[in-house]
Amino acid sequence: MVSEINNYDYIADLLLSNDGMAEVRVVTSGYVQAAAFQESYRNSFGYPLMYNVSGTLHTHVLAWKVDLDIGGTSNSVNIHHMKIGEADDGAGGKIYINQYEAKICERENECAYATSMSTPKIPVVINENKKNAFGSARGYKVQLNRPLLNLEPAGYPRSKGLGFMRYSFAATKQYDNEAHSSSVYGQARLSNPSTSVTDYLNDESIRNQDVVVWVNSGLYHVPVAEDAPVTTTTGNMLGFMLIPFNWAQESPATDMADMIQITNTNKVVPAIKKAAALCAPSYQDVQFLNDGWEAA
Repeated sequence: MVSEINNYDYIADLLLSNDGMAEVRVVTSGYVQAAAFQESYRNSFGYPLMYNVSGTLHTHVLAWKVDLDIGGTSNSVNIHHMKIGEADDGAGGKIYINQYEAKICERENECAYATSMSTPKIPVVINENKKNAFGSARGYKVQLNRPLLNLEPAGYPRSKGLGFMRYSFAATKQYDNEAHSSSVYGQARLSNPSTSVTDYLNDESIRNQDVVVWVNSGLYHVPVAEDAPVTTTTGNMLGFMLIPFNWAQESPATDMADMIQITNTNKVVPAIKKAAALCAPSYQDVQFLNDGWEAA
């Protein structure tokens, strides 16, 4: 799907994988909104393009509301906080090891965070009442690809209109009247927008509720010579992924039956056709295709 917004084109794809993964992928292209180049721009706002014009440093930020119903609408958010732990090295010393602390959010404000390289987190939407064969709550990991945050100072009134850039991940209870994280009219009154995702975070109880998550993905576009006449899509990919997390009992790839085995006895075309017919997958042998993921 291609969405044309002013001078830009956004090319969106939805990728569905055999293992249950879903990816939203968007690339940007279009024409740079240009002005006459001035030398003072070079180290601050943009580089010269053809015909002595320049674009201006700007951002592309996309935000999504994601409604995941994992085995029903009674869901929770389990955030895995990555940490460094200590262990005995067996020789009287210590070593540092990677570990995580999994914590289920009780209230909405516990789930909202801005991505930090020094405190990485992995958010997972789970159903605490639906377990796989190993006793783990079934869920889906929300993998953030290229989140972008607002660099304006905290407390700056006009930042409210960019509420979707305050958090890279947030979770709230589902309400039909909370359908969007921003509004096109917000740019006219940034300090008092009609819609802002920050208004949805009112510290409601969120455990075992109908949960929705809010994510963003963005980039800084520094205009350069290669952006003329049309901006390149290379490196300008935005989006997020939803990945099974303890959803099944094993890798779903083990149930893939789209294969044909040909042996050295299949020497003529009719024999190959016969072998192909014999190797056609039987859906009775592929449990999740026959009975659904719940049976996997």
